[in-house]
Amino acid sequence: MRPAISIDFGAAYTKIAVRENPDSTSRLLSHERLNLDEARICIPTIAAWRERDDRWVFGPDAFDLKSGNGIHVFRNWKPILFAPPGEILDPESSIGRLFYYNLDGGNDNWPPIKKLAVKYFEWLLEVMLPSLLDYRDLDDPVIRISVPDFDGETLYAYQMEEILIEAGWNSPWIFCEPEPMTNLTGALSQGRNTMIDDDGTIYPDIHAIFSGSGLLDYVNLSSDEEPEGDFNMLLVDIGAYTTDFSLVSVGASSAGGLPPLEAHSEPYGVEMLDALVKHGLSPERADVVKRLSATERELFRRTVYSDGRAWTIDGVTIGGASDRVIVDKCVDGMTTRLANEVERFVSTVGVDRIDEVVFTGGGSNIPPVTQKLAEKLAPKGVKKFHSSSLPLDGEFPCIRLGHDIVRASSALGGASVLFGDE
Repeated sequence: MRPAISIDFGAAYTKIAVRENPDSTSRLLSHERLNLDEARICIPTIAAWRERDDRWVFGPDAFDLKSGNGIHVFRNWKPILFAPPGEILDPESSIGRLFYYNLDGGNDNWPPIKKLAVKYFEWLLEVMLPSLLDYRDLDDPVIRISVPDFDGETLYAYQMEEILIEAGWNSPWIFCEPEPMTNLTGALSQGRNTMIDDDGTIYPDIHAIFSGSGLLDYVNLSSDEEPEGDFNMLLVDIGAYTTDFSLVSVGASSAGGLPPLEAHSEPYGVEMLDALVKHGLSPERADVVKRLSATERELFRRTVYSDGRAWTIDGVTIGGASDRVIVDKCVDGMTTRLANEVERFVSTVGVDRIDEVVFTGGGSNIPPVTQKLAEKLAPKGVKKFHSSSLPLDGEFPCIRLGHDIVRASSALGGASVLFGDE
């Protein structure tokens, strides 16, 4: 089985994992310049272009740049890539003019957003990846990238493969996998890749890879008694711009099948929480939050939202005693909205019982968010939660996920031996 390089192409951050050998633990690639998370694994999915000399910079170099004076900064461009630009961008808006005219290379088959994607993935291959890994030592690796799962639509997979090839990822082994499946695999396996040699036939050890989850009763029929009913696992991925829900339902006779039953996204994420907090704070503090650089914003979120502590910058303190009620109210408001959307999603797909819940995404590192969602979902019969922020000795049975796994479960999952060489 070939080695694997796995790319989790996120709207805010891209993460990369590698598996050198079939039985190697998949590992996330890190670098000292990536100082936006504890594990140093988050590569900003950001590009910046300067008109004057047609210069491009990406990732960490573009992170704290602001648009203006002939500099255009592209953030959250992934959603545009997976939908026709005409349905999202007004051609006469400032960003619309940039996409439709300034970046137009005259090739109708390559619209501006795809050209931007090619440039980003060129940089990822030629500059970023060599600083993370000497991939030349890998023998003919599989390149796997996670893509959104829109009702089984395959167009986006073909598009991403085309972009990677155009960007120079010249491997005959480029594959796209649906994000719900790589997310699930990464969160449950936590990067484990264990193989069994049975009479000369080597295959993945499902029991070792998925140990700790009741999913084992359904995959490969690990229990003596056939389980009653289906096993339903809900994934809630809380990102910067969206929250994605995925429900995987596995029948007792599936014998290893893990088809996503349904997937849905809502435009509520940590960016929405920032907007609520700014609206509730005093004008002085709101203006400080508005002017935060991207690096400062990450530190603000970690301190005020996740840790629940006050944070001071330029002599102004945010999240202190006078702000705590406001911040808590905003966190509660956003989480209530998410909880209602989760409940509506589960009801829509017609599932009455949920066996396990997996919380991933940067927003799931905020304890009040996962706590309230757990309270909302527990009455549905949840036997186990997988989370980075629920207390292990709390009211809900919990398997601890590391912060790095929460931020990059799709990258770890995409490198899993469970996906094979195809």
